[in-house]
Amino acid sequence: MGDDARQDRDHNADRSPDRVRRGVRPATVIAPPTATPMAQPSAARQSSEARGVQYFGGNVEEAREVVEGCREGSVRGAECANAEEAIIKVEAEERRRRFLGQ
Repeated sequence: MGDDARQDRDHNADRSPDRVRRGVRPATVIAPPTATPMAQPSAARQSSEARGVQYFGGNVEEAREVVEGCREGSVRGAECANAEEAIIKVEAEERRRRFLGQ
């Protein structure tokens, strides 16, 4: 038996003929990270849960303060992205209204 045939046989040894015939592949499982990320609360906020985009959309000035804190390095985590996304959405809505004359 040649090297190529032996490699093919060894490679397919763990696959049953039924699986190969039906095209079913073994499942790949990706395990979640075992270490939990450390919460980085801002000076003004001590809660471990990040405020969402919807919250910051209704509190744009607070969102701007959070984004400024993110730029300075005093605020980290999901709130940075949420606050920035809320500001982008609010400003886009303001531009849309001005464009439409509303």
